Amino acid sequence: MPADAEVLHAWCGRLGEAGIRHFVTGSVASSAWGEPRFTNDVDMVLDIDAANFHAFLEAASGDYACSESELRAALGSGEPVRSVQVMFEPTALKFDCFVATLPYERAEFDRICPIEVAPGLVVPFASPEYVLIAKCRWYEMGRRVSERQRRDIAGLLSVQGASLNLPYVERRLDELGLRDAWVEVRSGG
Repeated sequence: MPADAEVLHAWCGRLGEAGIRHFVTGSVASSAWGEPRFTNDVDMVLDIDAANFHAFLEAASGDYACSESELRAALGSGEPVRSVQVMFEPTALKFDCFVATLPYERAEFDRICPIEVAPGLVVPFASPEYVLIAKCRWYEMGRRVSERQRRDIAGLLSVQGASLNLPYVERRLDELGLRDAWVEVRSGG
């Protein structure tokens, strides 16, 4: 991801300068921690609220495009998943920015793992444990039919193996009511 790595690094730099905590998750993170696969966008979790609303919009200006009304709707929504899309217009790279609302998402800001995405370009990533939890959550929200989520989870388990903090993962999955989905994915069922 050399060309996109520069755009990702620049976007993270803008967020950092704006004082907005953030990390990369989704398929980009599962590819970094597990088995690589193609993706069309970059999923991120951000700590956005009314206090840094305008700072976020300023970061998402210039070559970036973001709908202020979409951001307002995301922040005002009571939905469990709230997001706003940011597009880097010169390359059409899309960032799906999810608003951190759940305790495990907020806790992840203290567990961020810096990863070098290209020589000299370091970006904050979710821990492999967080990615497993998030993938299980998406698997459940998709009615447990997504082979893509299953493959990502299997890849993470295979590559990370014994280095994973599975008690942490399972405690968070229990808190989210996702134990059955976890058991199903791990058993291959």
